[in-house]
Amino acid sequence: MMSRSQKIKLNDNEDKIVAFLDVLGFKKIISNKKETEKYFNEVISEIEILKTAKNGDQIRLQAVLISDSIVLSYPFEKKIENLKELIVAVAKIQSRLALQGIWLRGAITIGELEIQNFQGAQVVVGQGLVQAYEIETQLAIYPRVIFDARVFKILNTSRAELISKLKINSITLKEALYDPMGDDSREGFALNSLLISDAIWVNYLELIVLNKEKLKTFCEKLKSQMYESQTHFVKYKWVQSYLYALMHRNDVINFYGPEEFKKQLEIISNL
Repeated sequence: MMSRSQKIKLNDNEDKIVAFLDVLGFKKIISNKKETEKYFNEVISEIEILKTAKNGDQIRLQAVLISDSIVLSYPFEKKIENLKELIVAVAKIQSRLALQGIWLRGAITIGELEIQNFQGAQVVVGQGLVQAYEIETQLAIYPRVIFDARVFKILNTSRAELISKLKINSITLKEALYDPMGDDSREGFALNSLLISDAIWVNYLELIVLNKEKLKTFCEKLKSQMYESQTHFVKYKWVQSYLYALMHRNDVINFYGPEEFKKQLEIISNL
């Protein structure tokens, strides 16, 4: 029992990079014990991988799992690299779960957040979490994690400049964020009326499209779920549009080559 002298004390307000993620269709997952265990095991496993940097040091990623919600936090420190770390972490969790047919929707922002263990209770509080939650519930709509436009103002930078600075240029992920109005995606964008330019989001599908086996698995999962209901159809049709537009990016076309690109595009078009 907590004595009167033992009272929680929050740390000095410090801005964090905050991600709030919500699992779509969690009611169906939680009705099956094995599916629920699979979900939590996949998320926890990926978080443990993400917490260990390449040199073996522990990175400062904090995570809280509450039922169908995931809260991720990383120190801001006004560093672009820190922002990149959290965005990539979200992309990896999203893509891993998508390959299992589990879809996330959410938002990333910058704001105050406190995650503290106190007397056996975990306290999670802060304006950053409130902001990310509001964006997720009001704007995300589809299986995507929106990047809060206020971050451009916080960093005093333009949209194009920040997206350029957040480029990854690894074998499996070229760009951390997906901008539907990006220069080399306009052809795919123009062909997809669903993919409106209302937001920028975490580019999780690029981790899948640049791997032929993962793309095959992903398309099979997407097709199996798309026609379960009209609600499912609207959400997964958007995913199909995002995938179709992403395939038109120059790096993806170059990865597949002309003939294989046409073959993969036909598969995606016929989902």
